[in-house]
Order: sequence, then structure tokens, then C-alpha cells
Amino acid sequence: MRAIQVHEYGGPEVLRRVELNIPKPGSGEVLISWGAYADFAIVPAARLARLPDDIRYDIAAASIFQGSTAHYLIEDVAKLEAGMTCLVHAASAGIGQLLVQLARRRGAEAFATTSTPQKAASARARGADHVMLYENCAFADRIREWTHGRGVDVVFDAVGKTTLRDSFRAARVRGPIINYGSVTGPMRDLDPYELGEAGSLFLTRPRLADHLADAATVQRRADDVFAAIRQGALNVESAAGH
Repeated sequence: MRAIQVHEYGGPEVLRRVELNIPKPGSGEVLISWGAYADFAIVPAARLARLPDDIRYDIAAASIFQGSTAHYLIEDVAKLEAGMTCLVHAASAGIGQLLVQLARRRGAEAFATTSTPQKAASARARGADHVMLYENCAFADRIREWTHGRGVDVVFDAVGKTTLRDSFRAARVRGPIINYGSVTGPMRDLDPYELGEAGSLFLTRPRLADHLADAATVQRRADDVFAAIRQGALNVESAAGH
């Protein structure tokens, strides 16, 4: 089979095409046609999901990873329900767009931030109720105005260093702050005392791997994502950037 290997650091020039034997799966493993850096690959069976006949392979490939991430953040971590409010940072990025759409599907009100007016238009197209730029972190003040001083029920923050403290200001008392990414870098000077002063907030940094514990969970998340696509509630043609 054909495969691409890297044996040293560098740019695209260090990629080497080689011919290898097709690997043989062991117990609990499956051989697939990978179609990326190798014709075939061995993967754990527990990490595979069945694909419905009406979902194309390209749509499944574009949706399964980011869709499962948005799904567990909405369902397991935020426990978002109809009538709740949420703030989604980087709402024109891949996962941000999916969070907005899944939040609206659940009947929640979605506030969104982006870095440019063009990306703001993308967030609106995905269903965000209120969109603003997070430039100078004025978003927290605007959210306080729009929510009559209460703040949002949940904050999804993938930006990190430049927005996290102002995300605290945008959240309601005892609200969860879900930091699932650090586009602008990690915060190394955060004192837990700040969470108390900001309203007894809950700060978490979840990982997808810890929310795909078994094959049943992998399939359940995939089924929910595919169902949302089938219903027209989820568009996976995500824009790049934040």
C-alpha cells in the first residue's frame, strides 16, 4: 500500500512516499481505507461509528469530529436546554458554528463573538441571535446590557487568554465557563479566587477523548449529529478562522 512517512522535522519537503505491506488488524481492531496519509490504517473498533445510507462519506468526514465535540460540549458539559442563554466565542470557526447551530436546535438563545465583520455575517447565517466583535473585550458589557445585568447561562470559550477573564464578566452567577481551546494562548496567572469574585463561577477544560468512553457513546454522538444534518438543523460547511 502507499503511505506517507515523516522521519525528520521540516516543511512539506520531508514527506516521503513509501510502499508498505497492508497491516493486519488484531483483536478489537478494524482495517479501513484511510484515504489520507495511507491507503489503509488500523483503528480501534470502539472508535468507529456506523454511517447511515443517506449520509455521504464526505459529509460524515466533515462532521464527525467537530460535530461530536460540539455535541458533548452542549449535551454533557453545558447541559443546554430550551430557554437558556449561551455565549459562543469564535462563532465563525468550525466548532463555533456547530455550537451555535446545536444551541439554537435545543431552543437556547445564542450570543456570539467573532474577530471581523465578515465572520460576524457567517455567525448570523448559522443562526446566532446576537453577534458582536470581541475586540477590546467590550462583549461582556454588551451582554450585560442585553441580559439586563444577569449574564448568560453558559460561556463556550475557545479563544483563551484574551477573552477568558471577560468571559467571567459575561456569565451569570454560578455559571459554567467552558474553556475548550486556547487560540490566543493559555492563561498562566489565573487565581481560583477570581472565580469566586466573579460570581462563584465554574471553570472547566474538557477533552473529547474523555467523553467518548465506549463504542455506544461514539455511536450515540454520531447518530445525533447525523440526525441534525438530516433535519437541516446542522450545516457542516464551516468557515475557517475565528
